[in-house]
Amino acid sequence: MAITKRERNRRLFSAMIKERELTQRATADLLYVSLDTIKSWLKPETSASSHVVPQSAIELLGFKMRVPTPQQSFKAQRDNTRKAADARKAAAR
Repeated sequence: MAITKRERNRRLFSAMIKERELTQRATADLLYVSLDTIKSWLKPETSASSHVVPQSAIELLGFKMRVPTPQQSFKAQRDNTRKAADARKAAAR
């Protein structure tokens, strides 16, 4: 049996949430929807209370996932500073 577009979107949405290690509550806050909405989007299409994940929600979550959190920005800056220092030490040898 082929996977429907609806199910493919649900799986993609679920994978995006897991990849970023988001809670359902955090996902709801990012997308400005209720926790119940997120729960209904994540239910399999065979569930009576399942709803289609809107393409706009997938796109918005994808966009927001590319924007680093402040903690990630700090870590990237720290790592880049260390790499630059290591490169200077190696060049000085």
